[in-house]
Amino acid sequence: MQLARSMLLMSLLLASTSLLAEAEIRFVRVEGPFVRVSAEQLRARVAEVADRGYFAVDLDEVRVAVEKMAWIRKAVVTREWPDTLRVRVEEYEPVAHWNGNQMIDRQGKIFDIGMQDPIRGLPQLSGPDEEFDAIVERYQFLDAALRGVGEEIAAFNKDARGSWDAQLVGGTELILGSRDFSLRVNRYLRVHDRIGVNPRRVDLRYPNGLAVLPAVTTEESSDAI
Repeated sequence: MQLARSMLLMSLLLASTSLLAEAEIRFVRVEGPFVRVSAEQLRARVAEVADRGYFAVDLDEVRVAVEKMAWIRKAVVTREWPDTLRVRVEEYEPVAHWNGNQMIDRQGKIFDIGMQDPIRGLPQLSGPDEEFDAIVERYQFLDAALRGVGEEIAAFNKDARGSWDAQLVGGTELILGSRDFSLRVNRYLRVHDRIGVNPRRVDLRYPNGLAVLPAVTTEESSDAI
């Protein structure tokens, strides 16, 4: 009798284990801001890797696959009994372009967006990758300073020789050179209201002054035509 009971329990256990192993994922529940990535794109990526049963699916594998998607900063993947996979995502919040085909997020991290078109209205930062932190720091300093006089940065660059320059939204090119960065920025701020509207170029590399190439006048535009 005892042997029969043991065999029955064993059979029930094996049957239960088999049923659990065969349990299917019937639903994928996705949550996120869905600004750059749609719910449909997210479900499609999950379906590529979540091709096993409810208990057999590798949650970490699903998470890694989702986080490889452009614009996804973080993913959390969990099971919800009895047949649902829940995927919560956070997207990168872009604040600037980096070296053409990459982006900088609000936390100051670089991420790739593949071959997608640039986002209009965001500044373009460029320079050596190994100097990324220093470039962002200088950009933030210049951005805060220029906003105080009503200017915005369209592009900011450090070239191979270590020279800094910026293109403003109004079209002005600021040439800041490789030395005395903050001193030259402050010099520009002091004369900002006296150099006219949107000059073509302001060269601040002089020891005690600057050179200004004025904006194109109406007469110059007519002559060019």
